[in-house]
Amino acid sequence: MSDEEEHLHTVFGVPYMAELPQDVSDAEREEIKQQNERTNMILLEMFGDKLQKELRNLIDVSCKVDNYFALFMYLRLSKSCYNKENSVFLTRFLSSLLIIVKRHFENFINNQVIQISEMKASKGKRCGILTCVHRLVLFMKDTERIFDGRERRTEIEKGYINLLQAIFDAINRVAKEQQKVPVEVVMFENYHHIAQLLGSLRVEALTKVQVQAQKLYDSNLREYVTVKLGNPIEKISEFFEGVKKALETTAKPEEVGFQIKYSRNTLKGLIKQYNLKDVKKSIEHVIVKMEKHLSEEEKLFPVVSQAYCKNITSQITEYHALIRKCYPDSGLTFEFKAQDISRIFDEKIMAAPSKHHLHHRRQSNVG
Repeated sequence: MSDEEEHLHTVFGVPYMAELPQDVSDAEREEIKQQNERTNMILLEMFGDKLQKELRNLIDVSCKVDNYFALFMYLRLSKSCYNKENSVFLTRFLSSLLIIVKRHFENFINNQVIQISEMKASKGKRCGILTCVHRLVLFMKDTERIFDGRERRTEIEKGYINLLQAIFDAINRVAKEQQKVPVEVVMFENYHHIAQLLGSLRVEALTKVQVQAQKLYDSNLREYVTVKLGNPIEKISEFFEGVKKALETTAKPEEVGFQIKYSRNTLKGLIKQYNLKDVKKSIEHVIVKMEKHLSEEEKLFPVVSQAYCKNITSQITEYHALIRKCYPDSGLTFEFKAQDISRIFDEKIMAAPSKHHLHHRRQSNVG
């Protein structure tokens, strides 16, 4: 038995002889085994080297023309290798070809990983969805069509994970290298795209990767909305964040107003600085900023707008409650309500270019 044949037996579980009935004696088993081995060796000598060389050349040429041939051949050979009706010779022969095909597929994945690691940020325009992410979508959809419902997917799923890890690294790197938009925009747009892809394909081996992509999308969107876009009622927010901290320490609600920096007069002065007209103007400025930052292809403008609107309206609702709690009977209130802010956003989204008029309920809750 050659080293290569022994390796094929270990890796693929190829039997050295066909299963025999239990009533066959040990001597008969040994004789049949020797006959099988002689037959296999004769077949290998007659056809093995020459035929394998021709088929190896065919595999090499096919994979140079199109790497997807490796996928089709991997599918066919893996299925044929495990066919129990095969002779030992055929199983060993096909298994040797399967090793070659798997090597081509691994080289294809490794080359893709290298290309992804060398990818640079675009200098002339907003990043949007990275080229490697678009290619991943095409590759995974094509591959899943080929391997849909197949049992032997280990190498394919290992290739997926290697590609996704390289793409995650590329997204993080390119997001920091480019200068056109905030880092968070590149991050949440691309991770949103990947989370959608993995959610639609439902590959069990990639569940953890999908969850990771979803978390990165959520965290970067939250950072962009709550920090990078600014706050149209910033001073009011700072005031009430201080009130909340005071309540968390020693102050009772009715005592907060006795502190100079949190007095009724201080709050009254802040409220006068923020009328509905000025707040609306600030929100319009934020919306223009969003449109400049967000790519058209991912179409997340309504999602980001709604998230930003929710962030502001929840603050206003909370601050109204704090006024009632800490400044009862003061008669203090904002010139605007949460509903006014929501209406401003609704009007601006409807008045935005038609490229934004899409339903995004599905996109805002990927997976």
